[in-house]
Amino acid sequence: MMNNKRIILLFFLGIFFIINNAYGFQADFTPRISVDEEYSDNIYLSSRIKEHDYITSITPGFTLDFSGRRIGATISYEPSLVFYKRETDNNTIRHSAQFSGWSDLGKNTRLELNNSFMRTEDPLGEDDLFLETGESLRDPDHTVRQSREPYYTNTTSLNLTHQFGAADFFRMGYIYDILQNENPEDDDNKSQAPYIGLTYWFMPDMGFETDFSYTRAKYSGTDDPADDSKEFQGSLRLIKRFSRHLEGFINYNHIIMNYDGDEEDYKVFDPSIGINYAISDDAHINIGIGYFMQDREESDGDSGLSLSGDIGKTWDFRRGSIGLTGAMGYDEANLGAENLGFEKYYEIACIGEYGLTQRLSANISYSFRRSKYVDTDENRTDRTSSFGAGCRYAPTRWIFLNLNYQYNTVASTDREDEYDENRVVFSISFVPERPWRLGS
Repeated sequence: MMNNKRIILLFFLGIFFIINNAYGFQADFTPRISVDEEYSDNIYLSSRIKEHDYITSITPGFTLDFSGRRIGATISYEPSLVFYKRETDNNTIRHSAQFSGWSDLGKNTRLELNNSFMRTEDPLGEDDLFLETGESLRDPDHTVRQSREPYYTNTTSLNLTHQFGAADFFRMGYIYDILQNENPEDDDNKSQAPYIGLTYWFMPDMGFETDFSYTRAKYSGTDDPADDSKEFQGSLRLIKRFSRHLEGFINYNHIIMNYDGDEEDYKVFDPSIGINYAISDDAHINIGIGYFMQDREESDGDSGLSLSGDIGKTWDFRRGSIGLTGAMGYDEANLGAENLGFEKYYEIACIGEYGLTQRLSANISYSFRRSKYVDTDENRTDRTSSFGAGCRYAPTRWIFLNLNYQYNTVASTDREDEYDENRVVFSISFVPERPWRLGS
């Protein structure tokens, strides 16, 4: 409870700071309210006994945008009253709050402060954790949560960027992340991660980029929490610019993972080569190919060909668009609902939107991710997929009706974590056509 009070206090202190410092500011205030009716045929995401329920949520909210000559911020808050028809013990209040602020300390120096807070009982609720800018502040959790016990996350980042050349940047920052679970079977965790980086072009077509970060993670909340850890990660990339749209690079990434307890320490060596190709404003290819080696302290580690990066393309046409993205690489599956260690993954996602009429539009989406957790005893492998389809109707410029269907499934070598769920949500939202203008 004390952590919640501190987070709320910091949130409103941020509001006061912006108002107090933004002389000659202008602000846009946008209130809103929505009512959702949701049906799920498997609310606990169980592989054995499925429980269905109807869930009603009433969500007022607002977004406040400040802007001045050298300072600006966006603040958003949405509390949500949630009522279950059958499993009434799950009735709760959700909270979602975001703060994103910036200040120009000098002509080429900017300080950014971001904070994102969420409290929910929805095991898939973290999928909605985004800033108003559309950027995800907290890395998505791809592990499996099978409970309707409430949990909250709070992520704060502070970033300082200084530009000292046409494309030369120095950056440093700090990220503080919290996950708190009311379910006594789930680990709570806190992590702190300072980082520093430099991009420098020593010739018009040659440059380098280097980054270093340190993450300290601590776990608690259960009788046998995961081991606390220290992760050191550094990278160095030599870049060759062939044209305005095409760059080639040679990259080396190094990770040192040390655990405080009995968990086995390891190192990762990952040299690679690749390209960054901006085909157009709506298409890009960022690909690195190499060979990674995981060197464990005692047992045999993993190794193999690594293909990291992402590919994205959007096709825009008269009344709609189609977007396609894909990525592959390795990650750490810690600091989430489950702590599974080193992860090798690949994923694809596709989304299409089409305007049927001026007031009616439809959308369809699909995503798939394969995750192999090599630190687990049996190299647990999860295949997570989600299919969605929906439509949106605007009878007026300030009323919006949405009907969405989603099918979520996980196929896993750990049978306890397998599930499938059908979810249907109907919502009505009221949002003014224009924000209310405040200030001068």
